[in-house]
Amino acid sequence: MIGFRSLVKPLTLVLLLLGWLPGRGATDARASDAIPASTPGAGAVSPPVLGCGSVVQGSATLAADLTGCSGVGLRVAAGASLDCAGHAITGSGVMYGVLLDGATGALVSNCRVSNFSRGVRIDGGSGNTITGSELFSNLNYGLELAGATSGNSIEDNVVHDNHDEGIHVGTGAAGNMLSGNQILRSAVENLYLLSSTGNVVTGNTIAGSRSAAIYVKHTTDSTFSGNTVSDGPILVRGDSFGNSFQNNELDGTGYGFRFKAYLQPGIGWTFPHDNSVTGGSMLSKRVCFSFAGAYDNQASQVTARRCAAAVRSTLGRQRSTGDVVELIRVP
Repeated sequence: MIGFRSLVKPLTLVLLLLGWLPGRGATDARASDAIPASTPGAGAVSPPVLGCGSVVQGSATLAADLTGCSGVGLRVAAGASLDCAGHAITGSGVMYGVLLDGATGALVSNCRVSNFSRGVRIDGGSGNTITGSELFSNLNYGLELAGATSGNSIEDNVVHDNHDEGIHVGTGAAGNMLSGNQILRSAVENLYLLSSTGNVVTGNTIAGSRSAAIYVKHTTDSTFSGNTVSDGPILVRGDSFGNSFQNNELDGTGYGFRFKAYLQPGIGWTFPHDNSVTGGSMLSKRVCFSFAGAYDNQASQVTARRCAAAVRSTLGRQRSTGDVVELIRVP
């Protein structure tokens, strides 16, 4: 007679082969077939988990806020795309929230960056885009273009309540586009262009700074058009020339445009000259144009109400000569 144990052993083997019973080294069939929701298919690589100091390569979406970063928040490599999806990157008062160091063709979007030395810094490289982001409460600049970076697009961002400048366009920066941004309530200048060339600033709302709304120093051949500028003046200083200001709306009291010489350490006095202002309006300003040690600047077709058309003075032994102002007066 065949014993019970003799029957069970072959039956168990059959069941194991059919996958109906777990065995040594075997896994549950349902578990082995499961694919995580974030993984598009078998063999796919899961999206990287980003933390403070991570380097973004390829395409990445921030899944949660990054808080208390003690160094750089995120570094973005050439050709990479970072979508923060509205999440915050928060620092500890130093370094940079998002750093593009020598990057080309990178994209940063939908980020909220605060409490760094600089919210976003593009250092060198070219052809990068920063868009749809909120850069606020940083100790120096909301956004900085440094290292002679060129051809970048800064568009549709809200840059506000930073403790020095809103946006700083630094030495050697060239051919950059700043468009559709709101640059608000900076502790000093809202927008500062220093020793840069060929930049375009268009369609921005610039308001509420404690100093100049736009400060242009030693900057050449740049275009400022269709901006709405409130409170502080547009200040043009030093060896700035070939700049064109077109159809900008200036609101608030005080000065509209100020062209003023600058004493450059180690060089001496430098003078703004051969810049043009065309169109636009200044309906509430007390003084439309001020020239101090500036020469051969031209303004025409500017709509104004009761402002003094021009105030001229000598600075750095340079008389303000050849500066022409033509206003369209309205009641």
